[in-house]
Amino acid sequence: MRVRLIPTMRRPILSATGVLALAVAGTAFGATAASGATARAPVPTAKVPKLSHQLCYTSAAKGFKIPAGVTLFDAFTPGGFTPKIGAATLNCNPVAKTVKSSTGKTTTYPITYPAGHLACFSITGKTLKLPKFITVANQFGKGMLFPGQPDYLCLPTWKSLVRPPHNKMAEPPFLDHFTCYPVKSQGKFTVPPLILRDEFGKSSPRVSNVPTQLCLVTKKAVHGRIFKVVHPGGLLVCFPVNKTPIRNPVYDQNQFGNARVTIRQVSVLCLPSVSSTATP
Repeated sequence: MRVRLIPTMRRPILSATGVLALAVAGTAFGATAASGATARAPVPTAKVPKLSHQLCYTSAAKGFKIPAGVTLFDAFTPGGFTPKIGAATLNCNPVAKTVKSSTGKTTTYPITYPAGHLACFSITGKTLKLPKFITVANQFGKGMLFPGQPDYLCLPTWKSLVRPPHNKMAEPPFLDHFTCYPVKSQGKFTVPPLILRDEFGKSSPRVSNVPTQLCLVTKKAVHGRIFKVVHPGGLLVCFPVNKTPIRNPVYDQNQFGNARVTIRQVSVLCLPSVSSTATP
């Protein structure tokens, strides 16, 4: 069976933020996970900012409380799956990216949602049947990605550099959950000279042209509650980064509670991307 991902509108790749509509078998993003489940109120689409780039760091966190029975639904798993969720080992900041062309022109892709951070938890579970590959395109190029079994669940997260957040809402409302898959790639991605600026500082790192992670927007069901997708069809493709500034400690708040987080080192730069097909 061929799973086709259809864009909601056509945009040039250099200005796209990866917002697509997924046409998948069944009703993966609309169905409830269990009888009697309730859905979080839909986010008004007119207020939803485009996906930002994310710069992710390896980290260690103390304080999160992970509930049992979390079920995830994405474009690869419309029927859902229930992983075992481990520690939070990645922490991501929205990041502005400035690119310098061969002619010397610079273009900056700003942060679209400054509050929208991600805390990513390791996941394991039974082997899932996944598409053989997915075709993607972003500002670095295009190619085919061959996914392995999912290894991270990323939660939308408030972050503070000075004290624990105490927001009334558990998570930033205009950012998705993501399920991330390790990938091998085939295609041509070219990383131009660039400058990154997040809340930790400014840098001009080396970024690999070989992507290592694909993250799909995800519907999450837990304890009868449904957390819907905010950017239907959105996805991030992540490339390894060598060195950027860090700050310690930082403080997170999301649906799993509050945590004090130690940032270790930069890991990947994740680009909003678009896709056309996924083939089982």
